Amino acid sequence: MTDKGIDALAGDETTGIPECDEIFVFMAAQANDPNDNFVTKALKATFFNSIKKQIKQAINDNKDKKDTAAIADKCKDFKKQLEKFKAEEDQKKDK
Repeated sequence: MTDKGIDALAGDETTGIPECDEIFVFMAAQANDPNDNFVTKALKATFFNSIKKQIKQAINDNKDKKDTAAIADKCKDFKKQLEKFKAEEDQKKDK
């Protein structure tokens, strides 16, 4: 798989819920690390696409309930966890 193919997997999709869209932006940035080899990029893209699919499914499942505030809160919490783990990883690299 080429880098262009992997980049296409990451995509520029939105959910319409800003807190969830922020997760997509964060994951795309992590998936496009220029220091990663193509296997790592492919694995990241596959994993991140799985998460995106689950988020979109949760939004679709709750579309009729119009409970976007609860979904936004879950996305916000998930993003905080991602940022926490990213910061911990960055600290390890700095040592």
